[in-house]
Amino acid sequence: MFDPKVMKARREDLHMTKAEVAHRVGVCRDSISNWENGQNMPGVDSFVRWSAALSIPLSEVLAHPMDTVTFGEVVAADVFRQKETIKNG
Repeated sequence: MFDPKVMKARREDLHMTKAEVAHRVGVCRDSISNWENGQNMPGVDSFVRWSAALSIPLSEVLAHPMDTVTFGEVVAADVFRQKETIKNG
């Protein structure tokens, strides 16, 4: 399961701005903000890059028992997003 608060706390511990993380991940600052606030979820590739940018192992991010989103849900959301992109051209 995944808790975006873990990623936000790690970014703050590293004294990094959302813009700095966004640059390392290859997304816009608003994406980082939306992910941290749980408004939407990154695709699998972005999720892995986000974790790497914060030097936090995926196992640590996904291992919290109180989380509400599973990694499978991240993958499913990414697949759905890709299908919608193809469908809408």
